[in-house]
Amino acid sequence: MNFKAWFVAGRHFALPWILFNALFAVVLAGFSLPAFLYSFGIAYLTLVAGHYVNDFRDFEKGLDKVEGGSVAKGYTGASTVIPTGALSVKAAKLSAVGFLLAGFALLVLRAITAGISIETAALYAFGVFISLTYTDLFKPHGLPDLAIALGHGAAVTLFSYSMIAPINMTAVTAAIVLGLFGATLAVIDQYPDAKSSAVEKAKG
Repeated sequence: MNFKAWFVAGRHFALPWILFNALFAVVLAGFSLPAFLYSFGIAYLTLVAGHYVNDFRDFEKGLDKVEGGSVAKGYTGASTVIPTGALSVKAAKLSAVGFLLAGFALLVLRAITAGISIETAALYAFGVFISLTYTDLFKPHGLPDLAIALGHGAAVTLFSYSMIAPINMTAVTAAIVLGLFGATLAVIDQYPDAKSSAVEKAKG
């Protein structure tokens, strides 16, 4: 397996973003190093699993292809790794399962060693749902920005906060702000694809 292609497909450039959201939420809640490490680790592993799901589902649905597909950005060429054969669909699927199971294992370990609230469990389930349905639910309805705002922004923030304290208006406000920031980044990220689609339609 091509390690570079595998790494690119995971979109690990998002690590600082998730790290900041988790740290910001934990600090607001009162800070606990174990809570921060667990919340960041679980959230990051779950979101990376979603990235691999997006890779193989976009390819299977014909959205990612060698020519005329999603545009490769300067900071990631994830949309090209499977179409060009640099990464197989099987490798992407195995990676998605592996990262998802690793995140779940961390959640179970946290539950065993320190306990987790119903809120934390529910927010984890919500994060998994967003990660696994991005391509098949949100994209077809023109809502990829909403998925990014909810998954990478709001869900990570609320999940991390709930590791220490019950969700309150402080947590909700932070989730809204970081969610809107995530949506803004998503709009910027999708602009090259929108521009490319407009050009293709004009040619057609």
